Amino acid sequence: MYTIRPYSNAICDLYRMNRRSLLHLTFWIVYFAWVVYVEFAWATASFKDLSGLGRFWIAAKVELSLFPAKMLLCYFVLYGPLKQSLLHQKPPVTSAIRLVLGMIGAIALYRISVKWLVYPWAYGQSPDEVVLWEGYRLVTSFLDLALVLGLAIAFKLYRMQMAGKERERRLVQEKLETELQFLRSQTNPHFLFNTLNNIYALTRRQPGPAAEMVLQLSGLMRFMLYDCAKPRIPVRDEIRVIEGIIELEKLRYGDRLEVHFISDIDRPDELIAPLLLLPLIENAFKHGAGENRFKTRIDINLELKDGVLEMRTQNDKEQVEADGEAKGVGLQNVRRQLELLYPQAHDLRIDNQPEVFTAHLRVNLKAYETLALSDH
Repeated sequence: MYTIRPYSNAICDLYRMNRRSLLHLTFWIVYFAWVVYVEFAWATASFKDLSGLGRFWIAAKVELSLFPAKMLLCYFVLYGPLKQSLLHQKPPVTSAIRLVLGMIGAIALYRISVKWLVYPWAYGQSPDEVVLWEGYRLVTSFLDLALVLGLAIAFKLYRMQMAGKERERRLVQEKLETELQFLRSQTNPHFLFNTLNNIYALTRRQPGPAAEMVLQLSGLMRFMLYDCAKPRIPVRDEIRVIEGIIELEKLRYGDRLEVHFISDIDRPDELIAPLLLLPLIENAFKHGAGENRFKTRIDINLELKDGVLEMRTQNDKEQVEADGEAKGVGLQNVRRQLELLYPQAHDLRIDNQPEVFTAHLRVNLKAYETLALSDH
């Protein structure tokens, strides 16, 4: 049975394969340039009668002759003993034995290359001058092979470490993204539930304003369904939501509610996370007019200057014992959104006095922490 893979997955696999091939090619080009430079320095001392180009050509031919042994050893170890050891596929002793055998085979190929390629092709000398298994030459061959193998392993481990950090970063990002979407999903039903309760209460007293309230609600829900799916929206759209909520609450409470909304915005196109301010607005109405038996005054001041947004809400309330900082779901929600989206760039202060509740938010909108919500 054949499995048909999505075209996009095939493209991603091709991209990863090409990127891996490019990294390997880059490693070998850099290594080749370095060893040719070292060999060229040796050739300069040994072949003084040759021109610089002639000595360079000798150095290049020497390293080209030895490259097969070096590459075979590196890839044998990287995708054999090293991979099996890291993945715990084989016992360490087995991997060590394979490593030793691979090194022995590479040394043999290295010495054969010196005898039949380096001397006749690079130096123009007879292969008979080379003693294949001379002890000193075996040691130098081992050291040359061990050097390139060490560099290849270090490069491989570095790439694995970077890939691990990238995977960890993505996992954290996806976790935060999921949490943020959950927080936003909480805001919408919470707002809808409260508003429907308001409409129900109003229809029993004043059917006319209730119809207007339904129209206001439909506009707000349209915004929440479509615009709130975006990572950020213009501040003017967030203000439009605030104004819509204020109108809904005025229809509900009538003369019992006095709202003063002042906004001073220098750049209406400045971007903000959607519904970030909604829980603070809802909190003012819920614990102000929603709980008071008498007329309630609510002040909402919104200011945006040079990317720094400040909002202050203050509402009257029935005199009760102050409990310090309120811990409602809405306030916890907005705090967590601020931690996710504007870390180290926000300040939310709550002052819960017996007769007045004040919330003051200051956030640097330019410090938005990108979670790439629309890139997955």
